[in-house]
Amino acid sequence: QMCIRDRERVAKGDYQTVGSGRKARRTKANVVQTLHLAGDVTGDDVASAKRWRREYDLARFGYFEALPPSERRQVEQEEALRHDAVSWLIFRGRASAHLREVADAMGACSYLTLHRMLVQELSLAAMAPIFYPGVSPSQASHRVAGRCALVLQQLTEFYERRRKAKSACTSVRDVVQ
Repeated sequence: QMCIRDRERVAKGDYQTVGSGRKARRTKANVVQTLHLAGDVTGDDVASAKRWRREYDLARFGYFEALPPSERRQVEQEEALRHDAVSWLIFRGRASAHLREVADAMGACSYLTLHRMLVQELSLAAMAPIFYPGVSPSQASHRVAGRCALVLQQLTEFYERRRKAKSACTSVRDVVQ
């Protein structure tokens, strides 16, 4: 049985209904999914957010399993699965350097928003008083949603620019050889 306080908390906007029928349940809302369902961000933006979070987990905590199978195969080929301490730290260091590239490209405010959204997993309602303290809660949540959508679009653009630069370097290397 749920106590009254828990029922009230679950009824708030920070939660979403998952499943249907008898298996329907209320879970804490994920900002990225909320924005995607509202049509504020695209599937590419969702994929970029997941990719950034995997890189964050890899750099900060060393979770190799956090990589999707396609990237894991590429890493296995690159690193030949040398699991000694030095090579693993170098691999994590690359992920950490990449996080720094993202932070430098996006700027401190956007990166902080990204961190609060994906790492701290704050809801729109929880971020609203942090970013807009003197504004009404509904208007602040609306502004935070726009801010989060913009940050996710910036992240997607960063990955797209990086992919294009990498493919340009590869094609120049092919021409030189």
